[in-house]
Amino acid sequence: MGSPEGVSPPISRVRSVKEGVSPPTSEVRSVNDAGGFRSSCFFEKAERNMEVLFQNFGFYHVNLDYLRYLHEVDSEVQFSNVKNYAAKPFLGIVVLVGQRHYVIPLTSAKPKHTKLRYADSGHYLIYEEIPKEELTPKDIYKPISDAMVRKIFSMLEIKKMIPIKEGLFSRIEFRDYDKRYADLLEKEYRFCQKIQDGIAEKAKRIYMDQKRTGIVRPMHCDFAKLEAACDQYEVKGEKALAGV
Repeated sequence: MGSPEGVSPPISRVRSVKEGVSPPTSEVRSVNDAGGFRSSCFFEKAERNMEVLFQNFGFYHVNLDYLRYLHEVDSEVQFSNVKNYAAKPFLGIVVLVGQRHYVIPLTSAKPKHTKLRYADSGHYLIYEEIPKEELTPKDIYKPISDAMVRKIFSMLEIKKMIPIKEGLFSRIEFRDYDKRYADLLEKEYRFCQKIQDGIAEKAKRIYMDQKRTGIVRPMHCDFAKLEAACDQYEVKGEKALAGV
């Protein structure tokens, strides 16, 4: 597989990034008082000091009741009330944003993803390069030549990351799944390993931009609102992961 576009080699710490340009106010939501406006000096210092780190890098399940709870607070949180939704576990990568744990969701590939860039400020497409002749009818892909394509496995949606507490997520073991699914997870995992630095940098930029400006961009989660909801959520001991 070729190197992912826009990917830097992994490093343990993330450098400061330039502030993004805010979209017109008509296209954004305002955060609540918990994420209100602060002085630019405060946020410049906070951005310099804040790190986004990975702890025990891997894929994690998230408590289903907690997801439902957050979705009721902010509809951008990925959750569905369709039948058997629990049978398709919510997977994500856990990062430490400042002093808080966040989960960045990994979503299955969809036809609409072929219209997206491989990487932008809020996501990464996870893919592999294969000969076109190896495609199956259900595969989702983007051609790169007459003979080769990039088969899309999933999308890592950094802009939809959610705050979480200990006891509400658990690391998955690939060996617990059938070989076909385990092979897919392994490919996704190896891809994400290569872009750890980029994931962390994007998460920091999105998080600090929202905190600094008080603006929630379209299709982004409202971090201040979700952090307040997370603080109020009660983790129910050893049964917290039930329904994952």
